[in-house]
Amino acid sequence: MRIGIGVSVLIAISAAARPALAVRPFITDDARVVGDDQWQVETSFRADRFKFQNLNLAAYGVTENLEVTLGFLDGYQRMSPDRGLSIAGPLLRGKCLFLDSKPKSYPGIAIAFGATPPAGAGGFKPENWSEFIFLCLTETVLDRERWMWHANVGVAVENRPNDLMKSTLT
Repeated sequence: MRIGIGVSVLIAISAAARPALAVRPFITDDARVVGDDQWQVETSFRADRFKFQNLNLAAYGVTENLEVTLGFLDGYQRMSPDRGLSIAGPLLRGKCLFLDSKPKSYPGIAIAFGATPPAGAGGFKPENWSEFIFLCLTETVLDRERWMWHANVGVAVENRPNDLMKSTLT
């Protein structure tokens, strides 16, 4: 009964959700953290006919269940008025692990939260501050992590300047 209610809630949220850009669009974040006094550096590359982009992240484990991440996005936009080299950042993120994923058991659960300022140069530079928070779920279906799934559910908010909001309200 609980599973049916949970699935129904997730479907309703998904149907009502607007597209949101959090840490990495179209890439889910797992319910794991780096670990106490550990570092992790990761990068991801994405290319399409409009742009090439590279996301660079450095995470540090503050405690066994909490990590902080600092990152930036760089790349090249091909088909826009701001074409050329571009950089955006820093991305600031924290992630707190509540339940570790174990094989053939309940999923791991974490919450990630953060913000990106309107900083950078070129077409990737955001116009305003944006904040995000999302729930990370990781299920280890088979032992030794041979098959896992990750899901994220959350909210991203892009702030608008006051004068823009006034003009849209009048």
